This record gives sequence, structure tokens and C-alpha cells, in this order.
Amino acid sequence: MQLKKAVRGTFFAALAAFTMATRSTAFADPTVTLNKWVDDIKISGDYRIRQEYFDKKTQTQIDRNRSRFRLRLNADWKLPNKFTVKTTIASGVGEQVSTNQSFDSLGTQKQLWIDKAYVLYQPWDWAKLQTGKMENPIWRQYSSDIVWDNDFNPEGFSESVDFLAGPVRIFATGLQMVADEESGSNGGSNQQNDQWMIGEQAGVEVRLPFESRLKAAAANYYWKYTQLSDYGQGAAASSSPNPNVNEGNRRIGSVLANNFNVWEYTGELSSWVFSLPLSLQATSIINVGARDTLPAAAGAVTQKLNHGYQAGAILGKAKEKNSWEVAYFNKWAQTD
Repeated sequence: MQLKKAVRGTFFAALAAFTMATRSTAFADPTVTLNKWVDDIKISGDYRIRQEYFDKKTQTQIDRNRSRFRLRLNADWKLPNKFTVKTTIASGVGEQVSTNQSFDSLGTQKQLWIDKAYVLYQPWDWAKLQTGKMENPIWRQYSSDIVWDNDFNPEGFSESVDFLAGPVRIFATGLQMVADEESGSNGGSNQQNDQWMIGEQAGVEVRLPFESRLKAAAANYYWKYTQLSDYGQGAAASSSPNPNVNEGNRRIGSVLANNFNVWEYTGELSSWVFSLPLSLQATSIINVGARDTLPAAAGAVTQKLNHGYQAGAILGKAKEKNSWEVAYFNKWAQTD
């Protein structure tokens, strides 16, 4: 009898000790140990959900209604000697210019992609080097959408400087972007001509009276061997006068018909309307590499169509707490 009581007492004492240990472990502060090569880590992210409705006016087109979300998870790894590794995992379907994913297919699981993965080296506050699948180093604003989608992250190398010279801020960027890599010969004499975009931008920002600022930049984007690749896309099937127009670019068969050497001029005047920020923006582009005439295989239109612009204004700033914004922009882009 005494033995049974002793066993029973021991069992309940052990159970109580286990419960206390479990509770102590469950509420303990987590411990994160970083490798000795990691000085610091910054984790961030965002989630967005929205409803979209497309009201089509053309008779043959059908209206569209869809629900979408975007998930982005960022981790910045600060290393010794002014190095940082920046990474972003994001939702999407593998597009270059969107991390949005639609709710469809009866609730199927959604994919995550490597949206950014690059090394940043910043030896001084005014200079930095990047390599990898990086955040776009080119200065952009909303009107820059005529060239750059804000979600596009180029792959390759970049070099940037940004410093003050008296009252004037001067900045410049070089970008060597890989467009497409060829696994076999695509030129004469068994040559492999990979496609690259070599870009340079230089600009200034000056302060004006009444807390206003004027910022302007000029950039050149030179594309190498673009006419030797279809970039994974076939020729367009279109009922337009030019049957080979595909997303704005004329083609011969499945490859681009034109060369691209684009000059971009961008400016922004930032000011105030009472207590609301006002941004007046404009971007103009011209493809000086476009051919004067194109072969008949490129379509019915043969003259050079190589200009474009986007301009508009933004009043307010929705990113600020308890604020809003309204904007209007007009975009016009020719085929080449």
C-alpha cells in the first residue's frame, strides 16, 4: 500500500515538473544566433489584397473581374567591410513586371519566387556597387513607366554615385543588364552573341524657393544583339495593319525587327499646394537606333516610329499617414 502511494506521488511530482518545464520552455524568449560573418539582419515585408474590374469598351472585348494579392518578404544581411546581401521572396507567376497573384483554380497553392538576390558594396556614403538580381538603380518616377515598370528588377551589374556639390545634388548610374543568354551559336562563324542592355544615367537636383525642388536626368539605354533573340516569345497573331506587332514592337518572324538605342529625358518639379505636396513629372524618349526603313517582312508600316512620352501630376501622398493622393498621367508611345 505504501509502495503504491509512493509510486503515485512520484508520478504526480514528475508530471508537475514536466508541466512546469514545458510552460517555461513555451514562454522562453527565442534565441537567434547569427554566423560570425553576419553583423546584422533586417527582416521586413508587406501584403496587399485588391479587387480589379476591367470595363472594356470595344465590342469584341469582354469585361473582366478578378481578386489578387501580393506578398513580399525581405531579408537584408549586413556583412563586414561594407557588404550587404539583399533578398526578396515574392508571390507571382514568374513575370518580370508583376508580383501579383490571382485567386483562381479552386484554391490551389500559390508559388513563391526569387524576386531579388544581390550583393551591395558601399565603400563610401556617396558610392555603391551592386551585382545580382537587384533593385533597379536607375532614378525613376511615375512618368518613367514609359520605360521602366516599377516591379522590374534587372539582372547584372551597376555602379552609382550620389553627392552634393554646393547647393546642387549630382547623381549618376551605370547599369549592365543581362537580357538573354544564348546556349548556342546565333551569329556568323559560330558566334554566340548574348543580349545585353548597357545603360547610363546622369542627373542633378536643385533647391528652389518655397521649399520646391527641380530634379532632372538624361539616360541612354543601348541594347546589344536584340535582333538575334525572340526572348521566349513568338510572333503576334494580330488583325492590325501590321501583323507582326507584338506588345508594341515590330518583328520579323519571331525576332525583333529594330535596333534599340533609347535616349530618355526625365524631369520632376516638386512643390506644395497649401499643405499638400505636388509633383509635376514628364519623361520623353526617342529610339535613335531605329532603322529608317524596315523590310517588308516587318509589316505594312515602313517609316520610323520611334518617339514616346509620359507626363502628368500627383497631388497629395498616399504613403503618408492619414493622407491621400490623386493623379493624372498621359502616355503615348510609337511602335519602335
